[in-house]
Amino acid sequence: MITLSLDIQGVSKVLMRLNSVAEATEELSFFGQATVAKSAVRAIRDRTSKGLDQHERPFLPYKSDRHKRDRAARGLPAMVNMKFSGGMLGAMRATRRGVPSQPAIRFNSAFAGYIADLHQSGTGGMPTRKFLGLERGTSSYAEVKATAVEALRRQIRNAIRRP
Repeated sequence: MITLSLDIQGVSKVLMRLNSVAEATEELSFFGQATVAKSAVRAIRDRTSKGLDQHERPFLPYKSDRHKRDRAARGLPAMVNMKFSGGMLGAMRATRRGVPSQPAIRFNSAFAGYIADLHQSGTGGMPTRKFLGLERGTSSYAEVKATAVEALRRQIRNAIRRP
C-alpha cells in the first residue's frame, strides 16, 4: 500500500505568493513606464536623425532649394532628418499619461509640439513625415519592446523577493 501525504499549507503559501506577484505586476511600475518612455524618445531621436521615418524608410526630400541652401549653410546634411535647428527633437520628453498611466511622449515647448504635429500630419505644401510612431517589425520598435520586457522582468524579480 502506498501512502501519499500532501502539505496543503505549503501549497497554499506558494499560491498566495504567486497571487501577490501577479498583483504586483498587473501593470508596469512607475519606474518601468518611465524607462520605456525614455527608450522610445531615444529610439525616435536616433532613427529620425538618420533621416528615417517611423517605418524606417527615408523621409521625402525637401522640395525647396531654399531649404537645401539653408541646410548647406548650416553644415547640415541634405537629407531630411528633422534637425534644422535641433529644437523640436531636443524638446521631446518622456512622460506618463492616462488612467491607468502609460508611457507617453510630450514636447516641453508648445512651438516644438506644433512643428512636430505639422511634420507628423503634413499641411499645405509640407509632405507628411511621420516620425513619432514605433512600427511593429522595425528595429526601433524592437528596442523599446526589449526595454519594456526587461522592466517587467525586473518588476517580477522584485515582487518575488518581497517577503
